[in-house]
Amino acid sequence: MKKSVLIAVLFAFGTAIPVFAADEMMKCDDASMTKMKTDVTGMKDGENKTMAMKEMKMAEDMMMKKDMEGCMKHMNDAMMQMKK
Repeated sequence: MKKSVLIAVLFAFGTAIPVFAADEMMKCDDASMTKMKTDVTGMKDGENKTMAMKEMKMAEDMMMKKDMEGCMKHMNDAMMQMKK
C-alpha cells in the first residue's frame, strides 16, 4: 500500500513539473514584448542588462520571421538575465 502511494506521489510530481515550466515561458506577442522591453530598460546598467537587451533583439527578429518558438526562447532567456 505504501509503495503504491509513493509511486502515485512521484508520478504526480513528475507530471506537474513540466506544466510549471511551460507557464514560465513568455508569450511571443506585442503586449509581452512591450512589457519585457520596459522591464529590461528599467534594469540597472551592467552585463545582465546588456545580455537581456541582446536577447530581446533576437526575440524581435524571431517574431518578425514568425518563428514563435525561437521568439519565446529568447524572451525567456532575457527574463533569466533579469533574475540574475
